[in-house]
Amino acid sequence: MHNSKNSAYRKDIFTSTLLAQAKLLGISADFNNLYDLNNKIDADTQSKISTLPSFFEAGVQNINAPVQLQNYLARKSQELNNKFDKVELELLAKADEYQVTYNKSCIDWRNLEDKICEFESIIKEADEWYIEWEEFGYDPIGIQQAIEDAQDEQRERLTLARLAGYGGGYAF
Repeated sequence: MHNSKNSAYRKDIFTSTLLAQAKLLGISADFNNLYDLNNKIDADTQSKISTLPSFFEAGVQNINAPVQLQNYLARKSQELNNKFDKVELELLAKADEYQVTYNKSCIDWRNLEDKICEFESIIKEADEWYIEWEEFGYDPIGIQQAIEDAQDEQRERLTLARLAGYGGGYAF
């Protein structure tokens, strides 16, 4: 038999999110109007939460670290910044030496580094083939073409040398 006064048999139907929130917070929903219920929920929430987190605000948190540790971290940070600046300066110096073009107002460091690495591998190969790559400036395609021409010339010389070794031609 169903007994509506027994809480074990009673089914609450929430007609609004406000009533659901009240139920989850353990607040009795026996209020005459929703305004009073809303105020009760706000008061209960404010009493349970002392500090609302604010993830959107950037700022330094107050940590209780020893002064020595703070000084050490500041010194290491400065050293890393100096090293980073040295790397950037070296890249710019190489870019100027190799005449690599880049946008000086907005430098794409990765792209610049990739161009320099690619160019250095090309000029290393050019040096192996005794090609004066400085004459080309920053022209990877021109240098690559000169390398291919040198390779073709060497193949041609080797072919001629082989033919000369066989008596200069075919025997009939």
